Amino acid sequence: MSPKVDKSFVKEYYEKLDTNPAALARYYNDKSLFSLDGVIYEGQMNILPLFSGSPFQPCIHTIEKADFLPLPLDDYVVVVKVVGTTYLQLPTTTKKNFSQVYMFSSSFFFFF
Repeated sequence: MSPKVDKSFVKEYYEKLDTNPAALARYYNDKSLFSLDGVIYEGQMNILPLFSGSPFQPCIHTIEKADFLPLPLDDYVVVVKVVGTTYLQLPTTTKKNFSQVYMFSSSFFFFF
């Protein structure tokens, strides 16, 4: 993963989540953690299958705001908070607000 995390990353991440979730594999490794509904998933093999089913597919995300906080640590670490709207493509389109927090490092990726 590139150490640069900015708005272009957020745009790319959600576009892939909406159109080709398998392409998100490059952002996860065996040390990555992902929390969903109070359950923590560890490692790329456990995380990626989550994106191909509900509540992630099929849907469209619009990003309203993304904040970035680099942390003064020896390793490259940045915390990202994303706020937006998800349009779930169920029998009828359902609109839901969402907020997600990520923590990136040159060696791991957490998603809360």
